[in-house]
Amino acid sequence: VQIAIGSATQLALVVMPTLVIVSFFLGPNPMALVFNGYEMASLVIAVMAAYYVVQEGESNWFEGLQLLALYAVLGVVFFFA
Repeated sequence: VQIAIGSATQLALVVMPTLVIVSFFLGPNPMALVFNGYEMASLVIAVMAAYYVVQEGESNWFEGLQLLALYAVLGVVFFFA
């Protein structure tokens, strides 16, 4: 669990800002870290769900299935939004 949280933190704090800076040099439309309402809501929901699972220190197959279902629902919402 520690490895997954550390990896996600590294992605959020190092890789994404680096991609924004590099995008200014590579393409005509630079990438921005501006999130709309759907993206912010899904980020908050995903963080809360992950925190709920990680808080206990262990999980079972049903919690994993619930997380997969949540991510599938978020994917469908983004597909049709």
